[in-house]
Amino acid sequence: MRTRQRFTLDDGRVFDRNVNAATESELADHVSAAGARLEARVAEQDASEAVAQGVSTAYQTATLFQVQYAWLQKGFNETDPVTAYDILKEVAPAVLSLGYTAAQYAVAFGSTEEEAQRLLDRWAYLDSRSDTEIEAARALKQGDL
Repeated sequence: MRTRQRFTLDDGRVFDRNVNAATESELADHVSAAGARLEARVAEQDASEAVAQGVSTAYQTATLFQVQYAWLQKGFNETDPVTAYDILKEVAPAVLSLGYTAAQYAVAFGSTEEEAQRLLDRWAYLDSRSDTEIEAARALKQGDL
């Protein structure tokens, strides 16, 4: 059995999706699961859009944690240490002020504990550099030295 389902988010955005089920009795569960997957995907996209627009608070359907996680991921994936530091400093101090363990951050971010630990380790490494080191690296990068 296949049906076309219209999902409307709280902010008014509308999405049409095909939902399949083996039987009519399974259809309600499949529609519910499709709605949950859609909401998660849209929130993830909203978090990425927040980062692209320089927003570090909750944005559209993305929660504060989802936006912060998107910032942390962007900083983690940045190869230039100065740029990574600038990206991470947008949210890392606020995130770390919660005092969570890597396992607790993983739950909050919807990630694995290992991934949360890698993000925290990257910030700890960059944040351990002195302001002088960061500014010297920035000047070098900009060609001022």
